[in-house]
Amino acid sequence: MVLKMETTAIQEVKLYNIKLPLNMQYENSLGVKEDVNSVVIMITTDNGMVGFSSLEPDTPNYSEEAWYNVQPLIENEFIRLIKGEDPFASEVINRRLNDSVFGHLMSKALVETALLDLKGKIVSKPAYELLGGRVNRNLGIVGWVGIGRLESTLGEIERFLSEGYRCIKVKIGPDVDKDVLTLSEIRKKMGYEFRLRIDANQSLTRSSSMKLIEKISRLDIDILEQPVNRLDADSMRFLNRMSPIPIMADESVVTKQDMLRIIELEMASVVKVKVMRNGGVSETRKILAVAEAGGIDCVIGNGFSSSLGTMVEATVAATTAWISRENEFVGPLKLKRDLVREKPEFSKGMIKLRNGPGFGYTVEDLVPELQSSLNR
Repeated sequence: MVLKMETTAIQEVKLYNIKLPLNMQYENSLGVKEDVNSVVIMITTDNGMVGFSSLEPDTPNYSEEAWYNVQPLIENEFIRLIKGEDPFASEVINRRLNDSVFGHLMSKALVETALLDLKGKIVSKPAYELLGGRVNRNLGIVGWVGIGRLESTLGEIERFLSEGYRCIKVKIGPDVDKDVLTLSEIRKKMGYEFRLRIDANQSLTRSSSMKLIEKISRLDIDILEQPVNRLDADSMRFLNRMSPIPIMADESVVTKQDMLRIIELEMASVVKVKVMRNGGVSETRKILAVAEAGGIDCVIGNGFSSSLGTMVEATVAATTAWISRENEFVGPLKLKRDLVREKPEFSKGMIKLRNGPGFGYTVEDLVPELQSSLNR
């Protein structure tokens, strides 16, 4: 039997910013990405145990927080609230953070996930065991394809299908006619033996969404994700009611109250949650519980997470029984350079959890510059 050490207290908190280059340009309706800015947190106890996590916010015009806001907030406000505390008093710490600053769910998530990793390290157990154990072992993921030329889109899809993926997600934009042509060619050339999702990232209006849906309804589209602005509840409700294609809410879901509104207004039939956007593991699990009660299907995933963030999201998916669709924690597949030496194992459209303590990565697994940051 493994017992928690009696004298364990948080002694030091360090943060580090690092730019992670992508293996190619990725485009969606918001622009083109060539790299990802990551914020890494390392929490050390008085007996030398280290828990860590990372956060990769999107662009400031999209994400609730920008990468350059996270470190100052944690250093100026949060560290004083958690130093000296027992890492296992995570609910106490979460309440302190919530009482000190309104919002900033991503910064709070960064602290909470590092604490969960730390607790796993202290008791030598994987984080999924601390969350009740694995109940979902089929962690399928999508093959993620950005906006691009038709030839490159077809080539990317062909590669994913040859590697065993059975669900492909393609980004679309405001040009409905172009997207109809692309999607029609995908089905013509690639067939119908795989599920095809499309993601507009809020780039459509109600009328252009209706036009798109009418023109692609014969193409057996699995999901149309967030067609309109995240605040346009009326249009989401209208489209969800009239569309033969299931509508997914993504950007519309930040809090559990958002999930309640989606259920009450019938704004979507599928919802995507993102652990770091939604405030961490505990808040995300609350959102998922509300979704389950309301009969809403869910998927999990941030398409540009590091391997550290990916293991957090995979852990939540593995401990949530009612997630049955392919998830989207595919960030490591896009990274030319990661925060760790060894990425998670991806095979045939599936991802495997790491079995080590916490989220499965030790300090020795980190890239050298992060290891050295602990000694500064």
